[in-house]
Amino acid sequence: MEERVALITGGARGIGRTIALALADRGWAIATCYRTSEAQAMELAETIRQRGARALTERADVSDAGSAEGLVRKVESEWGRVDALINCAGPYHRVHLLEETVEGWNEMFDNNLHPVFYLSRAVAAGMKERKWGRIVNFSMANADQHVG
Repeated sequence: MEERVALITGGARGIGRTIALALADRGWAIATCYRTSEAQAMELAETIRQRGARALTERADVSDAGSAEGLVRKVESEWGRVDALINCAGPYHRVHLLEETVEGWNEMFDNNLHPVFYLSRAVAAGMKERKWGRIVNFSMANADQHVG
């Protein structure tokens, strides 16, 4: 069976890390990115390699279209393709509605929604060409419950 390649944003911690390890244990090559969690991302890459899978980790601000597209190009140049994109990056700051600012709201949008579009657009053409690919999006479990 041909090795599959997964790109996981927010992979250094939380559910992204759990998914990265689960896929690595199933023989997938794992690419992750980080913006601030370099030590955790490097530790995860080493753990993946110790489990016998290939690992790549890159610093990228996926809320920036150019950086997100550059990340996909890097993975594709290293491993030829992205078979699965798993979007886990993005904070959710629980703020009372009357205390939320326009800037805070826009920051959540910039860091949660825009990366999904930028990265999905960057991998979709290759997935369509190969007639195979998966895009999975995660968000904070309580993001639908704004404190009012």
